[in-house]
Amino acid sequence: MIQTGFFDFSERFKALSKMGDPLEKLNKVINWEIFRKPIEKIIPRKNKSSKGGRPSYDCILMFKIIVLQILYNLSDDQTEFQIRDRFSFIRFLGILLTDTIPDAKTIWLFKENLGKNNGVRALFDEFENTLKELGFFAKSGQIVDASIIKAPVRRTGKKDNELIKNGKKPKNWSNWPKSKKSQTDMDARWTKKRNKSHFGYKSHTNIDKKHKFIREYRITDASVHDSRVFEDIYQHTDVSLEVYGDGAYRSKKIEIFINNCGDKSKIQWNKSPNKKLSVIKKTLNKINSAIRIAVEHVFARQKTCMKLCIRSIGLQRAKVKIGLANLVYNFTRFEFLTRSC
Repeated sequence: MIQTGFFDFSERFKALSKMGDPLEKLNKVINWEIFRKPIEKIIPRKNKSSKGGRPSYDCILMFKIIVLQILYNLSDDQTEFQIRDRFSFIRFLGILLTDTIPDAKTIWLFKENLGKNNGVRALFDEFENTLKELGFFAKSGQIVDASIIKAPVRRTGKKDNELIKNGKKPKNWSNWPKSKKSQTDMDARWTKKRNKSHFGYKSHTNIDKKHKFIREYRITDASVHDSRVFEDIYQHTDVSLEVYGDGAYRSKKIEIFINNCGDKSKIQWNKSPNKKLSVIKKTLNKINSAIRIAVEHVFARQKTCMKLCIRSIGLQRAKVKIGLANLVYNFTRFEFLTRSC
């Protein structure tokens, strides 16, 4: 057996740093301790005097493990394996090779508890406050859009799907095996986009024009129209902002709402069925779309680099997964901006 010492690991870590370990860069700019109090409010620490059971893991360690899951699209079992296997993960978590590693079930349970009482939202807001304290204000404009996040397809038949859509249970629900019930997502919905059917949820997002941080978000099933969530993700500020969005947000109601808030609408114009757009509107669409496209880059990073999708069942868990993906995206964006300074 080949024995390894401290200096062998030190050399490995140096080599990782030279190659530009992204996790090391993230560790240097994110103050993880700001999340300790919010997490402990969501998941209170066990009483040390209580007898039995293994001592609970540090909440920041567990939170950073969830960050790794989101960054690399890992299942709970794969997360446990990769922590044991990868030096970059070990250094990111600040643990030793001899330390006890949380198993897959512990990781799953922490994530379940984190999703209670809008826990993920509290962490998102905590980092948003930190960004403002550091001077990253959203004062140059806001861009709104929505993206479909795919979920495991529910194969219940057309009639049963209609019943579920209306808030009812499928026929013979009581006779279904327990395993089938637990794997049938009753919250996700079908929708069509560019004549293609999609099943899952929808991430409604608002980013700021200058820094490209996600400033506000909501999660719904995929059938909810973008415009119905506009007022929920719209950000009110003390300065006049330009508001960008695609044609899905173009309506008299939304235009009046934006105007009453003292902001300026830059939402895309839609073409009428029997009427062409004027040259002025076409020109405005072209100018505004060059700015609006920035929000697509956010979705592209989440879906390509993070490979964001929903593996779990139910809206509540989808909110946890997408909310964490939004937070982790802001982490990586913050690292990029501070690196560029």
